[in-house]
Amino acid sequence: METLYTNKTGTKLEGPPPKGALTRLRRAAAGTPGAFLLGAALGIVVFLLLYGPSTLDVTYDSWIYNGYVEEDIIQRYAGWLYYRAAPWSWPLTVAENLSQPYGASIVFTDSLPLAAAFFKLLGPLLPATFQYFGWINLLNFALQGSFAVLLVRRFGLGRWYSLAAALLFVLMPVFVERVFRHDALAAQWILLAALLCYFRARHEKKFPALRFFLLASLCLTIHTYFLPMVYGLLAAALVERMLRQRNVLRLRKLLCPLLYLAACFAATFVVAYAFGLVTRGGGGAAAGFGNYSMNLNALANPSSFDWYAGSGNMDWSLLLPVLPQNFHQYDGFNYLGLGVLLAWAGMAAYGVVRLVQAVRHQDRGLARRAWGFVKGHLPLLIVCLCFTVFAVSNIVVVGQTTLFEIPLPGPLRRLGAVFRASGRLFWPCTYLLTLAPVVFIGRVMRGRWRGVLLAALLAVQVADMGGVLVQKHQYFNAGRLEKEDEFTTAGWQFLMENYNEVICLGNMFDYNLGAGIIRYNPNMQTNMILTNRGDFPIILDAYAPTIQWLLENNPIPDGTLYICSDRGTFDYILSGADANVRGYSTGHYYIIGNPVPGCPLEEHLPARAQAAP
Repeated sequence: METLYTNKTGTKLEGPPPKGALTRLRRAAAGTPGAFLLGAALGIVVFLLLYGPSTLDVTYDSWIYNGYVEEDIIQRYAGWLYYRAAPWSWPLTVAENLSQPYGASIVFTDSLPLAAAFFKLLGPLLPATFQYFGWINLLNFALQGSFAVLLVRRFGLGRWYSLAAALLFVLMPVFVERVFRHDALAAQWILLAALLCYFRARHEKKFPALRFFLLASLCLTIHTYFLPMVYGLLAAALVERMLRQRNVLRLRKLLCPLLYLAACFAATFVVAYAFGLVTRGGGGAAAGFGNYSMNLNALANPSSFDWYAGSGNMDWSLLLPVLPQNFHQYDGFNYLGLGVLLAWAGMAAYGVVRLVQAVRHQDRGLARRAWGFVKGHLPLLIVCLCFTVFAVSNIVVVGQTTLFEIPLPGPLRRLGAVFRASGRLFWPCTYLLTLAPVVFIGRVMRGRWRGVLLAALLAVQVADMGGVLVQKHQYFNAGRLEKEDEFTTAGWQFLMENYNEVICLGNMFDYNLGAGIIRYNPNMQTNMILTNRGDFPIILDAYAPTIQWLLENNPIPDGTLYICSDRGTFDYILSGADANVRGYSTGHYYIIGNPVPGCPLEEHLPARAQAAP
């Protein structure tokens, strides 16, 4: 008879579930819309308490130009501005006015391509200034709460217990740390949804094939780093499904999962092409695999990157000390929180007590149940082990000490180059490590102890993170975050409004400059590189020939500006420029182009113009 369910110890059982197990599953499935809405409401309330409503004003973008934690949100916004102004093309997310002459896909500016394409479609109805990042992060919080409630209820736990437990996931350090810093990577509800699909596949007769397929496709329209995580959980679910069936080696039982995986791969490739992941001027690889990895102390290390605090890192714990790590390993941040760490210590103590009791009474049932749990979840445990190995990378580091480094063959190096920030691949494990004590308390504890222990876990977790939460609240509720710099001056605005092309000489990856170029003129085009990945050498190789071309006294096209941030390069070009060319300086930048009467900036004349009688 086909196996239809797994009991709470992880043992695979055949036949229909007993009445108690069936009741739990029915209760878990009942009231799903209500639980989903309650979780969404929880997420929205937490978002408003943390960040307030200011970022929800779609016409207010000054806070973006300030940056947050680092300047990456400026990159996201600049990518959206260029994409919105560019004509529609194929693939859908290519902005022809960026990284000229090749164009660039805003998938590689992390501008949330699905949201960008949707709002570009609504472009004529939108105001001139429009940012969607506040609403996207509000949606991330709402869906984080919704899928957290559904995931906990999947284990037969009550609605209100599940809602309280969902607060742990809404305030997960790895989630909150990415909000408004890496907005696309804050869509971690995808992982909760994938875990929900995995556990549904364990208990339901019908495999959630469509749900897994939609999640895999959705990853490519939000952020590709979620794709291997979803596929890993899908692989675990498929293998477990196969192992629960008799005659697993029959061709039909092997062929169906393989055909399903092949169909998923084909469909996700189509989505990848349509959204510009496979396009000219783009590339999936980047240097740095092994540097942006997970430190072996990451689970208990409450330190992440934070520029705006001024100290270079943010302390996520009021009680635990910040542990040393290599610089780039801030991106492998996977701190569990003090509440979850203490819960695991309590679970370990409970396990030791049960083990002592079993040994004393010569009870072998505990060992059988433990082995049944491991055996029942073996594919998931293997997938989690793979996630962990990849997250730690081939350069294994504890603190600031490199324990060893494993040389990688070519194919593995190329795979690592695609997902160079490997520390992120541990996130499914982080969520499972948080889920485990929630389920343990809900399934093992009885009566009032269940609520008391969950409340204690939440209280310790939130109190320990209090410093960070207060800091974020104060930052986003300190009034309108205006930024005055060279990009807001009348002179800069005049230049950008009166020219339609900017060619940068050297400072190709300046996010502030990239956003400043298009801020006042949607018709602007530039060779700037604002993408994380791409064929950078092709564009960078044009730098020296362009300077040589200018020194050869070639006429500068009308409407074109050349910008650099080096005064020596600026003076060098002006020394050989045509007498009619003008140079301008503003803040950190030096600009060369044909003159336009009325520019309020100070003019720098070429040597030939200065020497003329």
